[in-house]
Amino acid sequence: MPRPARSSAWPQVPREQPSWYAGTPSRVRWRVGSAGSWKLISASGTPSVMASCASTSVTTAPPCGPRSTGPPPTRSAGCSPGHRRRRGRTTALAYAEAALRAGVAFVNTTSDAVARVPSLLARFTAAGLPLVGDDLASQFGSSVVHRALLRLVRERGLTLLSSYQVNLGGTEDFRNLVENPNTKGQSKRNALGSDQVQVAPLGYLPHLGSQKIAHLNVEAQGWGGTPVSLDVRLSVHDPSGAAGVNIDLVRLAAVALRSGRGGELAEAAELLKSPPGTAI
Repeated sequence: MPRPARSSAWPQVPREQPSWYAGTPSRVRWRVGSAGSWKLISASGTPSVMASCASTSVTTAPPCGPRSTGPPPTRSAGCSPGHRRRRGRTTALAYAEAALRAGVAFVNTTSDAVARVPSLLARFTAAGLPLVGDDLASQFGSSVVHRALLRLVRERGLTLLSSYQVNLGGTEDFRNLVENPNTKGQSKRNALGSDQVQVAPLGYLPHLGSQKIAHLNVEAQGWGGTPVSLDVRLSVHDPSGAAGVNIDLVRLAAVALRSGRGGELAEAAELLKSPPGTAI
C-alpha cells in the first residue's frame, strides 16, 4: 500500500517528529509520532482518530518513537498553560485540544484526566467527536488481576482487611510515570474501586526493560474470623499487554465517528481504568 500524502487536516500537536507507517489487518494505517501520539488513518490519508499512548516528556521519548534530541517545545497556539506540567511535560490535554481543532476523535490511554473533565467531554459531544479515556487497562495486568481478586473476596463473603499493590518496570513510559506519579495513583485507585487498597509508588528499574513485575497482597477474614492471606507475583510483557487494548479502543472510536456519535463511549469503559465519572 503506498504511503499516503500528508493531509492539511493533520492535528498540529506539540513537538511533532518524523514518523513512520505500519500496516494493520483492518486495512487502515497507523501514523506514529515520537511525541506519543498515534493517528488511525484511512488508505486515502484522511485522519480519523488520534490517540495519546504515552505520558511524554520533552527529554524522554515514549516507547513508540525514537529519542528526541531537539530543544524543549514551546506552548503551541490554542493550548493553555494548564495543559503543561512541571519540567516541560506535555499532557494528553494538549493533544486532545489538537484533535478537537482538527475534527478527529481522540483516545487517551494515559492516566492524565481528559475524558473525565466534564467541560472537555461536553465540547467533544457538541462537535460530534468521540472522546475515549482515560488510562487503558492492560489485557492481563496488575489492575485487572487485583480487581478480580477483590471481587472474589466479596463474592465469597470474606471481609477485606487490607490490600496493596507494587509495580516495577523498565520502559521509558514507566520512567515517565515514576517522574509524574500523581495522575497514575488516582487512576489505579479508580480501577480497583476500593479505599482499602494501597498502591505503592511505581518503581523504575531499567534492567527490567519491557518486563513488568507486580506484587499483589490481599488480607481478609473468613468464617469465624479466620485469617486469609493471599500474595500474587505477576510478570508480563508490558507493551504487548497494552497494544491490543489500544487497537480495540481506536476501533471503537472509529466506528462511533463513522456513525456520528460524539462524546463518551460506554462500550469502552471496561477497557479503561478511569472512564468518565471516576475521580480526577
